[in-house]
Amino acid sequence: MIRILVLLFVFLSAPMLYAEVPKKSQQLTIDQGISQSTVGSVYVAQDGRIWFATGDGISIYDGQSFEYLYRTSTPDGMQDNYIRTIFEDLKGQVWVGTYGGGISVFDQEASFLFGLQKERGDIPAIDIYDFAEDAAGNIWFASELGTFRLVDGQDGFKLDMAGVPDLIVSRPSRNVHVAQDGRVYVASAAEGLLCFDPTSGTLKQYTPDNSSFPSQAVHSLIEVESGNLWIGTEDSGVVLFSPQEERFDIPVVLPDPNIPAIMQASDGR
Repeated sequence: MIRILVLLFVFLSAPMLYAEVPKKSQQLTIDQGISQSTVGSVYVAQDGRIWFATGDGISIYDGQSFEYLYRTSTPDGMQDNYIRTIFEDLKGQVWVGTYGGGISVFDQEASFLFGLQKERGDIPAIDIYDFAEDAAGNIWFASELGTFRLVDGQDGFKLDMAGVPDLIVSRPSRNVHVAQDGRVYVASAAEGLLCFDPTSGTLKQYTPDNSSFPSQAVHSLIEVESGNLWIGTEDSGVVLFSPQEERFDIPVVLPDPNIPAIMQASDGR
């Protein structure tokens, strides 16, 4: 989570091949118009605008000024201002996960499309931490209760947990990722790393008790081109996982073993 300020790094063209790429930073604070100094997620829309998930709604920056999305008093809008995550699906729809208000979905112009709330019986959770999409267009989301699947039908997205193991549904999770091979990885808050294969219906759980995976608490994970996973834990730093070999390695030792987020840059780093 980014606190106090947001740094935007703009990469400028280098005059010569392989030359050092100069970087420019711009500070955006409340004084510049961002609605709140706590930022949980950053999303770049198709039109280039940057959406900031803050503790006071969404601030959308076009490079010059901000517009804002806030909680509404009606069901046709966000149900909470504390925004945790923003995710774009393959249709270009923008999924917003909140603390306390479930899910809101917008189009690229930031117009509200639909919402999914616990109070209406749409979903069981109110705190939404992460989203992922599988090849069938199903949306998976991680929450304070567990990880759940939404299936798009004639009446919109509906909860469908058929065949999903109870360990995934009933344990708090912080991150969810659908791998290239279709397997669903869940970063469990207390049950280690979970790997579910929807095709076979099998579940694998990796913890310090049954594998060389060093932590019970997983915060984040990403998949790189090779199919390997980089995993951020609460107390054991970064772990590199090779699914083909089922091997865990510690590629680097960082000063702080608590890794809340991981991302890969366009140059592969």
